[in-house]
This record gives sequence, C-alpha cells and structure tokens, in this order.
Amino acid sequence: LGGWSRYEALIVHARMKFGFLRVLLLLALQGCKSLRYLGELELKQTPGGLFGAVTNGQDAWFGVDGYPAMIVRVRLRSSAKTGEQEDIVSAAGTPMQEVGRLQLKKEEERLWALVAEPLQEGASSWFAYVGVGNPPGRLVKVNLLSMERVGYVQLTTSDIRGGVVVGPHAYFVTSAKPSTVLRCPTVEMFHGDSFRPLEVALALGEHNVQAVFADSDGKHIILGTYTQPARIVKLAIPDMTKSASLTLPVQEQMIYCGALWEEHGIFGTSTLPGRLVKVNLQSMTHVSSVEFFRGEDRAVSIVVWRGQAFVGLANEWEQDTSSIIQVDLQTMKEVAALVTPKGCTWLYAAVGWQDEALFGSRYHDSSFITRVSLPVAKPDIPEIPSGNASGQDAIRLSWTRPFPRYHTGGAPIIGARVLVRPAWHWDWTEEHVYGAAAPDPYAPKQGIGRIVRVHEDPSDLLDEGYGAVVDGLEPMESYKFAVILTNSAGASHRSRSSQAIMTTFSAWLELSILGISIALDVFFIVIWMVAAYGKSWLTSDYNHPEDLLPDAATEGTSFLNMIASWNSEGAMLITVICGYLFMAVPAHFAFDRYMMNPKRLDDSVCVGISAIFLVSLAALTWSSMGVLWGIRKSRQDRVRAWAVAGTGTLWATCTSAIAMCMAWSGSSPSPHGSKIAITVSLQLLLLFAAGSILEVVILLASRSQRSPSKPPAVASLPEWVMAL
Repeated sequence: LGGWSRYEALIVHARMKFGFLRVLLLLALQGCKSLRYLGELELKQTPGGLFGAVTNGQDAWFGVDGYPAMIVRVRLRSSAKTGEQEDIVSAAGTPMQEVGRLQLKKEEERLWALVAEPLQEGASSWFAYVGVGNPPGRLVKVNLLSMERVGYVQLTTSDIRGGVVVGPHAYFVTSAKPSTVLRCPTVEMFHGDSFRPLEVALALGEHNVQAVFADSDGKHIILGTYTQPARIVKLAIPDMTKSASLTLPVQEQMIYCGALWEEHGIFGTSTLPGRLVKVNLQSMTHVSSVEFFRGEDRAVSIVVWRGQAFVGLANEWEQDTSSIIQVDLQTMKEVAALVTPKGCTWLYAAVGWQDEALFGSRYHDSSFITRVSLPVAKPDIPEIPSGNASGQDAIRLSWTRPFPRYHTGGAPIIGARVLVRPAWHWDWTEEHVYGAAAPDPYAPKQGIGRIVRVHEDPSDLLDEGYGAVVDGLEPMESYKFAVILTNSAGASHRSRSSQAIMTTFSAWLELSILGISIALDVFFIVIWMVAAYGKSWLTSDYNHPEDLLPDAATEGTSFLNMIASWNSEGAMLITVICGYLFMAVPAHFAFDRYMMNPKRLDDSVCVGISAIFLVSLAALTWSSMGVLWGIRKSRQDRVRAWAVAGTGTLWATCTSAIAMCMAWSGSSPSPHGSKIAITVSLQLLLLFAAGSILEVVILLASRSQRSPSKPPAVASLPEWVMAL
C-alpha cells in the first residue's frame, strides 16, 4: 500500500491487547509501499455499509444494507476496451467513480443477498436478485444495466441469506433453523403472486447457511453452515437431493463465506482469529486449514484467483483499518497481506474480475471500496540489515520486518543479494548471491568499483528469505551491508546501508587465552594434590616456627600489637580471602554481563582494564614463582598455598585478558566462545574459593597439633596471602 495515514491505525492499536498489531506498529512507521494497491472510493450516505457485490469488468454493483436498501453502481474503467492488457492499464490509471444508485421501496430494508444471473455478452439487460431482511423472505429483481427495479416475489418467511444461479434455476438459502433451500425458475419467478418455489429443508443442526456456490460441473450446490462446529452440505441439482455432508473439526466453526477452487471448496470462518478451510468436494473430506494470526479476525469474504485466495476480514482497529490476507491454496499458507485504507473495515463485500479485486466496508455512514491488483508485485524495500557476529569470519544478518508477509509483494522470497563493504570503504566490494536472486547486471566487473561476486548455497537463505549468514570476512573488522530481495515478479529496491557490524576477535587468540588458562589451572590442581598428599599434611604444615615469628624491626608497633591481639593467623587468612572474594564475585558478574552483551567502552575504561590485566599477570607470575620456590625448598605447605593463590590470580588474568581484547578491538567473542569463557572463569573462581577453605581448615588443624609451651607471638601474613 502507500505510506499514508491508514497505518496510524496500527500505531494506536499497538497499545491494545492484540500482540499481532502491537508488532504491526513498526509497519506504520516504515511505510509499506506495495504496487498491488490501486485506490479506494468513498461512498457517502450509505448507512449500514456494503453487503454483496457483482461486476462485469467495466462497472461494479454493491448492495447497501440500509433503510431502505439500495444498490450503488461504480465505474471501474473510463471506457470498455478490448484486450485484457488494455483493460488492466485502463483500470490502473482510472480512478473509480460512482455513476448511479437504485433505491428500493421504502419498506424493503436490510439487504442480505445480491445474486446475479450469468452475464450474457452483448445483452441489453443483466438481472440480479436482492434478498432483503424486511419484509422477511422477499426477493427483489433488478436490472443492473438500466438500474431499474423489475419486481418482487415473497418466497418464504425467513431471511434470504445467499444464492446462486445455475442454468434456468436460481437457488436461495434462508436463515431458518434448520435452513431451507429454495429452487426458483428465473423466467417464471416474477409472473404473479401465485408462484411457489420448491423448498427443501436441511437436517437438524444445519442452519444459518451463509455460504453457497455451485461446483465445477454445475451438478451440485455447496452450502456452509454458520454453526459450531460448521458443516458442509452437498445438494444435487436440479432435483434438490442431499448427496453428502461433512462435519468439520470443532475449531472450524461459523462458516460465513465460500468459493470454488478446482475440485475444492474454500471456506472462511467468522472466528477470532479467522480460519480458511479447504475441503475436497468430490470425496467430501477435510483437506487442510490455516489459522490466521492473532488480530486477523473473521474471514467473511473471499476472492479466488490463480490458486490464491484473497480474504477480507471483518474487524475494525482503532483507526478504522483492516487487512486483506493472501493465502496460497496449494500449501494453505499465508503468503502476503495488506492494510486497507482508513474507513475500509468489516469487509463483507468482495468481488474479483480478471486480475483485480474490490473489497467493500460496512457499519459506517460512509462506505469505502478498496481496489487491489492481484498479480504478484516486487517485494517492498527490505529493512536495514541488522545482526551480530557469528564468528571470526561470519556475521548473521536479518532484514525482516514484523509480519513480513505484508511486504513480500504476494509471493515468497526466493533469493537475496547482500552487498558488503568494510566500514571504512566508500563503495561496495562484495556481493553475496543467495537462492535465485539474479546478480546486478550494472555492477562493475573490473577497475574502480569492481564487486567480487560470491555465490552461496540457496539453503543458506534463512527466515523465509529474510536472513542469511555472510562468511569469508576478516576477524575484528567492521562491515556494512545492504540487501536486495527477489520474488517471482523481480527484485526489490536496495535497502539502506546498515550500521557497522564487527566480527569477533580471531579464534586462535580466543582459544589461546582459554587454553593457557585451562593448562595452568590443571597445573595448579595437580601441584596442590601432590603437595597435600605427598606426606602427612596435619603434622608437616607450618612446622617451621620461624614462619610465625614477627619481624624484629616491627615487633611492638601498635599495628602489629593490634594484630597480635587476634592471636590467630587463621583470622587474618580468612579476612584476606573474604576480602578477595568480596571483590572477585561482583567482578565476575560484571564480566558475565559484558560477555553476553558486549558494547564499546570508553578509552578510560579500556586503560583501567589493561591496568588490571598487568597487575593480575604480575600476581600470577609471583604465584607461579612461589610454587617453584616451594618445590625447590621441599616446602609442601608453601607449594600448596601458592597453588591456591595461583588459581585466584589466574582467574583475574584470564578474565581481564579477554575483557581487554574486547574493549580495545570493539569486537566480541563468538557465541560459543563467550559461554566457554564464562564457564572457565567461574570454575577458576570456585576452585580458588574451595582451595582457600581447605587451606584454612588445614591451618586450624595444624595449630591444634602445636605445643602450647611457646608463648603467642605476633602473627605474620604468609607470602601467598601477600600475593593476593
């Protein structure tokens, strides 16, 4: 459609309960422009709206459900031309205009059915039959070409809700319970009040028939009931005998409209949301159905054209708009949709001719007719591509709009061309071709502006043509993208250029950091276990009294006297460990959030992360040297303690190294790499916490083995605690 005010309906309804239209808010803002829309016409002073429509290609006649009922004639083409192509051109270039009205008698109110005889080429008259709600059961005959009322006949006492003319007879259905079917000879029907039709009642439960049409060979009429669940009834004509019936599944109820497609009947349901049901009329079996999306309510009118069903919905959003849904009848899937003009809602009237359709609204003082072209159009301009890095050499892109079937042009997307350039480059350098997208014939093949063409596997086109993975890119490089879509009608216009999207930093760097961290982690674990179980750890730990003696230079100071008052090296040890964990745990959660939602950081933050990395690397080196020193001195208690300190400093080094690479490059790790990094980091932190707790337990146990004869001394911090 055009990017005009009708889409404001979606903006307002986005605040309402329907999730469908809450998403369609973005459609209004983007301005969906499809070539399938041909225009609309306002019919003023038509209270009750439009109900029923017929056309001969040049003009269309719409019934008005008013008091009294009337028929409005609308000129579709400026003049009748021969040749289908000339008519289409004339229709597209000629605005619709009202050319006449026929008002029925004052007592003939509420138009329920408008049934036309088959059009005879070159005839001076074309008769149609109008069923009115008051008086009930009255059928009025009109000449559509001369816009004259011919006469009427009182057929029954129930409302006439629909009908079809087959051969010399007209068949009408009523709103009775159960419904009745009336057979009337079209020539004799208006030759006197003594006329009585042949009337046949359906079975119990088969009432309120709204849909009626003839099958392909004209030997049966097909009826759809407005019941729960709905039924499909097949009557042989002209003898009016029941051939078969079918009860649909319980969720398929309240059939309001129907149409013929090959050997199938296509029925729309007046449910929330609406459904479209396909039934094999020869075997009278249920084939399939499609349920529309939430908010696409009440399928009440159908136009079938070349294997496609165009369904008008009976709903009204807050800004007086509705939708027309296109369904592929072979697959029974929605393939396209469009939003009607403001005021064109409750689409109970629909008629098709050649390759265009008309949908009329009701329930307003002024009615609207929406005119659409049925052939496939080119896709709308794609959304600006967005995405994130899928690896060091690939980026997954998406250019989908909310509910993309409103933008496909009426056919599935079969191909896409993705244009690629480095963010710093002035022009496109690569073109990735997916599916059946034809390459751009104007793209330079050599010299300045040359584009390298990459043919991708058609199966790589994702999200029904609205996504793809672009590979062959450089690590830690920013790229911009644009996309051109293709359906059976051709290629769309190119989208606007995307924002810069960066690939992840290289996999070897990512794996190197994590691999070294895991190797050192295993080294510290093995060293600790060897030191712990190399000999009796209760008697061997802290058996060097000089470790616990205070420095003579500092003994007696107020600070050390305060520490001595604790009389517990374990208390100091626990204090240092808890302080470290108090800083490390929040830092780990911050690292987790940054890995899952990476973003560009300020230079000052990058410098701070780099400083943390350097301090952590120095502490890790100190811890590693402490382990080696303990091994050399055969001090298993110190080896074990330095190994625990190593896991803590290793956690700080690993996380700060990854964060520093991300911060300075502006890139992010691969999706799997981020999960691995978070897992490794958490394991290192948990190992440090577990090792620290074990060290405290061992320390307290070793103190209980000491001789109490030595007076308490000022406690000192072990070197590994100082490293932390």
